[in-house]
Parts: sequence; structure tokens; C-alpha cells
Amino acid sequence: MRGRRIGILGLARSGRAAAELALASGAEVFASDAGDSAAVREAAEAVRRAGGEAEVGGHSVDRLAGCDLLVVSPGIPPTAPVLQDPRVRAVPRIPELEFAFRHLRSAVIAVTGTNGKTTTTALVAHLLGTAGLDAPAAGNIGVALSEVAMKDPAPEWVVVEASSFQLGEVERFAPRIGVLTNLAPDHLDRYPSVEAYYADKARLFANATPECVWVLNGEQPEVVALAGTASGRRLYFRTGSEPPTGELGGYVAGGALVLRLEGGEVPLIGVEELPLLGEHNRANALAAALAAAAAGVAVEAIREGLRSFRAPSHRLEPIVERGGVLWIDDSKA
Repeated sequence: MRGRRIGILGLARSGRAAAELALASGAEVFASDAGDSAAVREAAEAVRRAGGEAEVGGHSVDRLAGCDLLVVSPGIPPTAPVLQDPRVRAVPRIPELEFAFRHLRSAVIAVTGTNGKTTTTALVAHLLGTAGLDAPAAGNIGVALSEVAMKDPAPEWVVVEASSFQLGEVERFAPRIGVLTNLAPDHLDRYPSVEAYYADKARLFANATPECVWVLNGEQPEVVALAGTASGRRLYFRTGSEPPTGELGGYVAGGALVLRLEGGEVPLIGVEELPLLGEHNRANALAAALAAAAAGVAVEAIREGLRSFRAPSHRLEPIVERGGVLWIDDSKA
């Protein structure tokens, strides 16, 4: 990176972190954001204090065209006018997720899907933390992945919530463990078709190796098809059906969450013990438990973590019970 000129498009959380990572790596940085809010101005000032250049309120196309590489924040769609300019299009560009991964020294568990990403990501990080592992949640949740890449010492694992916006243009991003919660039509204000949206999700598997483990929703044919023939071991989770003979993964049986691993079937906890509301959260819990098991977490730590986890804010989050009425914050829905 030393001596290279890196352009940063977007100065939200991930763009600011990418700029600081590039500067820490010895690169020259020019950060640009079309916005001019107080938060954007503060981020631009932070980049300047760190030794970079930054502009707000518009994009200087000539300066961006003079960069060796552009790092694009996930909030900027490929159709943005600045990215359509021929001079800017001639510059190689990658998403912040890819840029951070190239500097990362931690093993990655990546979680994607249309719904359930945040809860599953937070739960995987909680299960690994319960086992005593340093495993922060990053990406769309917690901190930007570029921030994790600057940590010294590096965490053992990092659990990344990866949206389609972040995965769409990755080149080398290669999680050790990948989770695909589910698929449904979404973000059609940004994508021309459902197929294009799913294609960006499929980049999760782009750099699969035989050492990878893929945790997949076994009750959605679309999920299974998206993984296709990608190299690696597969674990499937189900909440409404029995797994076929020989399938490894997790399911619900006899009122309990159960894992079926190479060593046999392992009951975890009763569904009534799970402090998360809704059947969909049973699927999230099974997916997280399988990812944690694939990372080497002992079953007892998984049980303890499932019992002690609390719903992320605004996602079927119990607030208080008064007069026989349970008040739930589900405003994220």
C-alpha cells in the first residue's frame, strides 16, 4: 500500500474506517462524500487529522480518476453518477469489505441472507465470546471490518454481517465459515431483478475451498441452489422438517434444538429456553450454533450462550411486562 493513492467514496462508518486503515498502511488517501451533514464533516476532519485529504458536498472526478484504487462504501450503488463517469470507471474499485479483508489477520465467519443477518451475526459472536474467544461482530453490525483489521493483536475470529451491497464486487473475500440464512425478493429499488440481487449474495461462495464450512437453510431450495457446487462442507438447519438420513446440521425435535454432527446427535436446549421470540429465531439460533460448532466451540458453551443471549435492539426485543401485557419493540421490522 505504501505510496499508492487510495480514493475513498463515502464517509460513513465504513468509509471513514477504510480511510484510516489505508493511511495506517502507508497509502495516500483522498476521501470524498457528496453529503454535507455534521457527521460527514466530522468524518472528513478525522481523515485530515490522520494525514489524508477529504472533501464533502460533492465529488472531484479528476482527483478520483487519479487514484490507483477506489474503495466504495456499501451505501453508494453502482449506478451512482460518480461511478458512471468514464474517468472514474477506468479506476479499479472494490467494496470496503474486500479492502478490509485484504488487511485482515483473523479467520472470518460471514453471515448473509435477506432476513436474520443481524441477530445471527450477534448470536455467533456471543457464542464464541461465551467460549472465551476474541470474536467481535463487524460489517453491518458493530464496527466496520476495516476497524477490526487495524486491531493489534488481531482477534482470533471476526463475525461479519455481509449485505449484498458489500458482497457484490468482492474479489478475494473468503470466509472460513459462511452462513446463508434465507433468500427473498428485496432491494429491488437498487437491483434490476431478483436474480441480480441473488447473484450478489452468491459472491459469498466465490472463493470457496475444501476447508470452508457452509451453514445453509435446508428448507429453502433457493439457498441450496445458490451454494451450488462450491467447495466445502455443508451443514443444514431446519425448523419445520426432519433432516434426511445422513444430512448433518441442526433441527427442532421433541421441543428442543438438536445438532446432528459427525459424532452423532446432540440436544442443545429446549425451544422454551431460547430467550428469542418467534419460530424464525429458532432457525437463527440453529444457524449460529452450527457456525460456532464449526469454529470449534464446545457444545456446553453453545448451550450457555444460547440461554444467555438477548435480542438485538428493535428486533422482537422484550421491553417490559406490566399488568399482564408484554411490550415488545419490533420497530426494525
